[in-house]
Amino acid sequence: MILFKVKYKEFGISENKYLRLNFAYNFPCIVSLEPKLFEKFRNIYINMISNDTSQKVRYTLVSSIHEIIDILGKIYIFMTIYI
Repeated sequence: MILFKVKYKEFGISENKYLRLNFAYNFPCIVSLEPKLFEKFRNIYINMISNDTSQKVRYTLVSSIHEIIDILGKIYIFMTIYI
């Protein structure tokens, strides 16, 4: 799992726009599988939305923001009810 986190983080900060696009496209799935990873990748995610040179990468991230909110919202509700 540690190797995966390192490699996935490298995708987000890569000079290769296709690796960054892969990061953007798969980010909702990564967060749904392990919501704690949102904290680890949050700064990369926000930086990519605001500063990425590829319009396609920015569009992909913004297009999936509702999924991230939905996933994290469910986790928050679960934690407030059961913990």
